[in-house]
Amino acid sequence: MYNDNGTGDAYMLLANGAQWTNESKGDYGYHGSSLKQLAGGEADAKAGNIFQKDSSSLTIDSYSGNTNIFYAHSGNGEAAENYAAGNTVIKGCGKRLCSIHGYR
Repeated sequence: MYNDNGTGDAYMLLANGAQWTNESKGDYGYHGSSLKQLAGGEADAKAGNIFQKDSSSLTIDSYSGNTNIFYAHSGNGEAAENYAAGNTVIKGCGKRLCSIHGYR
């Protein structure tokens, strides 16, 4: 992850089994996570993994590549009310093929 322009924009490369657990650590006026750009792996076998445990949304402005997202839930995950994790919002897809796999 890096920020090279001083604006607070976050850019992340998440590939080859790398993991990110998205969750709030305290109440600091937090309103969800956002990434300016997320680049996943080149293929399914090289995907990164996001563990979405936060109840707020994860917003991605530009996404490319392959990523697995695992959503926090209770029970067997068959009902919407079983899910505690927030939505994942992707505003746009980059030039490369985009593939996201959601798991419960």
